[in-house]
Amino acid sequence: PSGGTLSGTTTVAASAGVAAFPGLSIDNPGTGYTLQASASGLGSVTSGTFNVSPLGAGVAWNNAAGGNWSVAGNWTPARVPTKGDTVFITLGGSYTVTLDVNDTVAFLTVGGAGTPTLTASSRTLGVDSGGTIGTGATVLLNSVTLNGAGVLTNQGTLQIQSSVVNSDLTNLGLLVARASTTLNGALTTG
Repeated sequence: PSGGTLSGTTTVAASAGVAAFPGLSIDNPGTGYTLQASASGLGSVTSGTFNVSPLGAGVAWNNAAGGNWSVAGNWTPARVPTKGDTVFITLGGSYTVTLDVNDTVAFLTVGGAGTPTLTASSRTLGVDSGGTIGTGATVLLNSVTLNGAGVLTNQGTLQIQSSVVNSDLTNLGLLVARASTTLNGALTTG
């Protein structure tokens, strides 16, 4: 998978030939992760593959064919995301999720594995605490109002047309604003 960030203490001293790394975390659910370790004078070694599951309050997209946001069966657990949820659209593959209802969530992550697209037209989306559009992911907003107090970080592609963005944006990818789009939040580029 791509788009995951490893956090925690990543450099430790070995004790009796063993190096322990308590408190490591990866911020993006996905399958097939590996870790690589190296030490001066020794070769590197790669771990076996492992998966990172969504947090307990998370709702993860599970339909590799794409589909509508409002269909409970497209999510794990089988329910439509609601306010307070952390939403993960990080399933591997190339597919489109269509926001076909107005919704507000706590956190939103699009991307991390594959090339997912989130599209919305004439909707309101609230992302209260923050969101990430990962490398390879695309978000297309047409006549959408995007609300939320958190920062939306774009590392992929964000195309906004005839929309109102009331959230702060940090752009590290491709940002395209067309037609009468209004950015009311702060815009940071890097």
